[in-house]
Amino acid sequence: MKLSNKLLWIYVLSSCVYFTQGIEGMPGMALFFYLKEKLHFDPSTIMYIGSITGLAWLVKPIWGYLCDNYLTKKSWIILSLVGSLGICLYLGLSPFISVPILIAILSIGNLTTAFRDVATDGIMCVEGKEANECGRIQAIQWTSITVASIIVGLIGGYIADHFNYQLSYLTLIPIYLFIISIVLKYKTTQPLNQQLEEICIKQIKVPVKINWLKLLQLIWILSLFIVIPIKLIHTTFYDINPTINYLLNAAIKSMWLVFLIDNILLYYQTIKDSKVVKSILSYKELFTNKRFLIGCLFVFLYNFNPSFGTPLSFIERDIFKWSGTFMGLLGAIVSAISIIGSILYFKFGKKINVSKVLYWSVFLGAITTLSYLYFTPTSAIVYSIVYSVLGMFIFLNVMSWMAEATIKGKEATSFALLCSVNNLAGTVSGLSGAYLFSKIGLTPLIVISALTSFLCLPLIKHLQIGETANG
Repeated sequence: MKLSNKLLWIYVLSSCVYFTQGIEGMPGMALFFYLKEKLHFDPSTIMYIGSITGLAWLVKPIWGYLCDNYLTKKSWIILSLVGSLGICLYLGLSPFISVPILIAILSIGNLTTAFRDVATDGIMCVEGKEANECGRIQAIQWTSITVASIIVGLIGGYIADHFNYQLSYLTLIPIYLFIISIVLKYKTTQPLNQQLEEICIKQIKVPVKINWLKLLQLIWILSLFIVIPIKLIHTTFYDINPTINYLLNAAIKSMWLVFLIDNILLYYQTIKDSKVVKSILSYKELFTNKRFLIGCLFVFLYNFNPSFGTPLSFIERDIFKWSGTFMGLLGAIVSAISIIGSILYFKFGKKINVSKVLYWSVFLGAITTLSYLYFTPTSAIVYSIVYSVLGMFIFLNVMSWMAEATIKGKEATSFALLCSVNNLAGTVSGLSGAYLFSKIGLTPLIVISALTSFLCLPLIKHLQIGETANG
């Protein structure tokens, strides 16, 4: 079947953006080695840090709302790419960065990636649903991430062994520049999601006069991901300097002052222009649609499993004596093999009974989790290869269902909310895994993680798979 030019461009845009998201893992192993072997952090601490830096992914509905109602999705994608480029320049050229500052910058980096992800997914949800191509677009997206992961495995492991994380960030700069040049060619004059943009324009007409209000809102949001992480890390891991403590407390008080002023101005503006009220109230469907709410609960429970990946990485490094190059090579091989799962879904996805896949994946997930009770160098390699194919195939089924479960007219926001719930489950999994590992050790943690797989089972029959969220 010949693709239309518009749909082809959706494939190209999605592929490029998701490739970028995957290639951003390049510094991951070098950062892990830096925290583990230079700073001598234990597994729980590294898991806590990972959860903190991922907080930006928990508020994706905010980014979805901005993408649905302000600027174009192409503009958000370009702005986020430019932001990521600036972060790479800073991290790559700075000879030394304190851990709190590093965590804050990584959090901002996740913020720019989350914005880009939401904008691209908004395009995918609208245009994919129109052409009945959500599943295939997502298969291409995640195949692109996988291809990037292969490159990350081959190059990132070598850099981790022989250089430092700064070089990893510098290698990303030409990639960002290339992707920006591709995105700039994406034509927004004739987008497939034009109907949604028209709906958004009708729903909200924001006068130029409230630009300062949006600026205050952005200052408040960005401050959350800069000041709070620095305060938390300093308080938790360091004997905080009185001067720094004073400045941080002053910054937090200023944030609340900005928040208060912002809300007063927002209240004044809503009285002045009732269309803003109507726009905000139109999103109440996200929290009153029973099927959608059940879907959110299912996504959380389906993805909630106390994590133990970081302790396994410590075992691979300290007991198996694997080098960064070997770990990267294994990751590249696993990523390459997982493409088989994407290909299978791309070919057979439309013929699959998603309910049955979800049902059996719960049991499969519990079994695969318990298999880590037997963890040797050989079994670790076998698990990684076999589970990568199954994991990708199941994951794409879940993501396709999530795209179909979005609410018409609010695709970016509703899909972002589902993804935020998914990310919330990941964050809670990381935090609970870090806590449980420090208290009970690895073996009981694996058993508990397997048992939590069954929490979502009763909800599958209530998902009404195949119906729209409006139905």
